[in-house]
Amino acid sequence: MFYGREMGEMTEANELSDTANPDARDAPKRRGIHPVLKVLLVILLLAATSCGGCFVAGYQAQAEGRIYAKTALPAIARSWSIDALVERGSPDLLSNPREKLVDLFTWLSARLGPLKDEPKFQDGGWRNFLGTKGFVVTAVYFADCEFEKGSGRVTLTLVRTDGVWRINGFHVNSEALMK
Repeated sequence: MFYGREMGEMTEANELSDTANPDARDAPKRRGIHPVLKVLLVILLLAATSCGGCFVAGYQAQAEGRIYAKTALPAIARSWSIDALVERGSPDLLSNPREKLVDLFTWLSARLGPLKDEPKFQDGGWRNFLGTKGFVVTAVYFADCEFEKGSGRVTLTLVRTDGVWRINGFHVNSEALMK
């Protein structure tokens, strides 16, 4: 059966394909994944890869930070050395006037005395991000310490910028400070 060649009119090819598969006209055409969905999937995959990479890098950096904290705290607290703190301090920490740091360390030395034993460290939280200053890791470590005049807990907040660890926060809590 042949009809004209205008739109909507049957041709021999249509007639043959319709007889071979009568449901072909009603079936939806398969086009694959929608382009917007493809873009979203790529973005999701990149985000997951980025998060995974940051997690691994941050976790490794935290282990390095723990080693740094274990050497820095005894160097500072055995004699309450302001020079040891300044040598290891971040620019943010060192923005405090030196006189205030000296007064704080003089007070801590009088109330607590020197660090006696090797501190027992616990890992706190850590964060990392890639910003205008490169890859930066911030990590917190807690150390239960025995001083000559009592026990206490020192909290060190460290920051790693350009691969170098620095002390960004130095906090001491002890009942001996309340006396």
